[in-house]
Amino acid sequence: MGGGVADKTRQLFRVKLMAAMLAAVVDPAHAQLAEPATRRMPHVGKSFLFDYGEMVIRVRYLSESRLEWEQIKGPERGLKAEEQYGHARVREDVVFFWWQEKDTSVVTQVVDFSGAVVHTTWTSPDHKLASFQGKLRPLK
Repeated sequence: MGGGVADKTRQLFRVKLMAAMLAAVVDPAHAQLAEPATRRMPHVGKSFLFDYGEMVIRVRYLSESRLEWEQIKGPERGLKAEEQYGHARVREDVVFFWWQEKDTSVVTQVVDFSGAVVHTTWTSPDHKLASFQGKLRPLK
């Protein structure tokens, strides 16, 4: 009687709602929330720490479409990869990113560079959804 079906229904509703909202952000033809990433992203060539508390990820934007990341603290410390990503500018210095990793997991992020905050969702290869909020710190 823990509300398993109701909890799963609410979670599915949240996922569908989030997908609809993200689609609006990514597709400016259907919403005025986002601007396409037509300008060069100013963060290319820069590295950042995404500090989620128990987990810290170092991210370097290699180009307009490639990034590398490495988990430097957490349960999978040392895990790293290079990813092909998409992005859309939400507003000045706030960017929505998305990519699919080699293991088929999916990452979406809203990164507020000036506010030093990152919001991440991760969908595992077995379709489990997790979300993380953290602090952002530029690396020199």
